[in-house]
Amino acid sequence: MAEVSDQTQENEIISDEINETKEDVVKHETFQRVLRQKKASDDKASLLEKQLNEIKMRDEEREADKLKADQKFEEYSKELEGKLAKEKEEKETFQKGLLDTHKLQAVLNKLPGKPLHQAYLDFIDLDRIEVDPETGINADSVESVVNQFLTDHSVLLERPGVTLPSDAPGSTGKLTKEQWSKLPIAEKRKRLNEVVDL
Repeated sequence: MAEVSDQTQENEIISDEINETKEDVVKHETFQRVLRQKKASDDKASLLEKQLNEIKMRDEEREADKLKADQKFEEYSKELEGKLAKEKEEKETFQKGLLDTHKLQAVLNKLPGKPLHQAYLDFIDLDRIEVDPETGINADSVESVVNQFLTDHSVLLERPGVTLPSDAPGSTGKLTKEQWSKLPIAEKRKRLNEVVDL
């Protein structure tokens, strides 16, 4: 009976070892199921990571577009400021030109004669003529500029009475002996000094 008892005891030991081994060993189906779940989880994590990267890229693009739009706004603002400054400068130049024209006319009206040449108008100091917004051009300052111009540059003005009358005979230039010989006798005497080859 001792043999049976030893054998029973051995069977129990073997049975315990088999149970322990069974506990350590996972069924193939369970392993496959867990492996599929892990693979699905990895795929899902990969997909979520990809979507997150796409969202980050879109946010960065939006931010870049916003910065570009802000920069374009700044450029547009600078462009508008430049146009405004240019128009303001043109307006001021126009107004100064118009005012200078009025000042010049006031001086020309006071001068005793017209300047011999248009370029001589540059000698009139228009900056010294004062303008009052309410009353207009100051007559005293115009008189002062006229007097200064007459003192410094009176030779630049036409002299009344110095010019010849429009019906006065004028010299026509030099004559050759042949041209002079074709003239009437009265005309020959008047124009003898104009003959070139006597």
